[in-house]
Parts: sequence; C-alpha cells; structure tokens
Amino acid sequence: MPKYYEGQFLKFIGNALKENAVTLTCMSAFSHIILMVNFATGMPLKFREN
Repeated sequence: MPKYYEGQFLKFIGNALKENAVTLTCMSAFSHIILMVNFATGMPLKFREN
C-alpha cells in the first residue's frame, strides 16, 4: 500500500473510531466474550488430546 493511501486509511480509521466509540465498545466486548468462550471450550479439548 502506498504511503499516501496508508495515511488516508489511518485517518479514516481514526474518524471511524471517534464516531463509533459505542459500537466499537460493544464489538470489543462481544469479541472478548467469543474469545473467552473459545478459551473455555478449547481448554478441555486440549487436555483430552493429551
């Protein structure tokens, strides 16, 4: 990606973050829950394999 586009992309992301702080918080909480579920369900599977 050329530097100019990279800068524009970062600016776009920055604006999106400011505007969608609430949405972002919900999304990060949601992905955190998914991570926790994956971790909780993944642990027993790993132990079962051994």
